[in-house]
Amino acid sequence: LALLLVKQHLGPDAETICAALIRRPGRTSKEIQVETALPMSQVRNCLLVLVQNNLVRGEVEGGARGKECRYSFECNAAFRRLRLPKFTSHIRYCLGEKAEKIFEAIVDHGRVTWAQLCQACPQYPQDTIKDIADTLIK
Repeated sequence: LALLLVKQHLGPDAETICAALIRRPGRTSKEIQVETALPMSQVRNCLLVLVQNNLVRGEVEGGARGKECRYSFECNAAFRRLRLPKFTSHIRYCLGEKAEKIFEAIVDHGRVTWAQLCQACPQYPQDTIKDIADTLIK
């Protein structure tokens, strides 16, 4: 079910990477690339999106060969995506349509900077976005 959710939200390449991480957690990007046969650029892009969306956790390890990052799939984070429609509906009911749109922008982009959030919601003034984002955080 977790892989189906990843596929629906982020596509088949992300699903392939998560499947590889379920089979054997704590893998490097090179190990993932070898198993999945995806181009390394695609593996890196997918890992970036998965990490931004808190679906994959990266842990940097230092060793004699230098530092490397090992990735693991966060199954519970994928299952939390099932609740997003309910969260969105609740936010709209409690805080209004503007808050719903800002929440959706955050969910669509994963971890976002202030500039990215403002760019995703150009129809609202920055003061409005700030006030609503502060309310969502509290």
